[in-house]
Amino acid sequence: MKSTKIVIILMIVLMLTGCGKKTLEITSIANHTELVENSKYGEISMEFAKLDGEDIRAFSSKKGEEYKFEFNYLIKEGNLNLQFRDSQDNIISDINLSEKEYMNELEQLQQECDGDVNIEEFCRNIVIESSDNKIKVALIGEKAKGKIDIIW
Repeated sequence: MKSTKIVIILMIVLMLTGCGKKTLEITSIANHTELVENSKYGEISMEFAKLDGEDIRAFSSKKGEEYKFEFNYLIKEGNLNLQFRDSQDNIISDINLSEKEYMNELEQLQQECDGDVNIEEFCRNIVIESSDNKIKVALIGEKAKGKIDIIW
């Protein structure tokens, strides 16, 4: 009798706390040309010939918990803003990734190397503290051409 009660209590606890698979929600899709995307919980990977508008991906988080994001990117044309938002669309962090950054770095490396160089990608890390139960990752493009891989 006691073991039956324990099993029932465990089942209720599992149902309430959730034992499901973590997912990545697509909440907004921008205008794209030649989009290749391979995204899932823990990773957003996109390559695009043109991105105009907002691509938003979201996942459940725990309030007050820190999440470390590593992102590799290369924007050869246009402008891309990477924003981290809470469930109410309040901006936690806003990072500009642009053609200007690419061109400046390319020029500097060509001067240092006395000739042509090829930049494969840039890499950055950021730690975001969740302010509620969701983190939204927004990619806001203005005629952006390039690629981005985000891992957490």
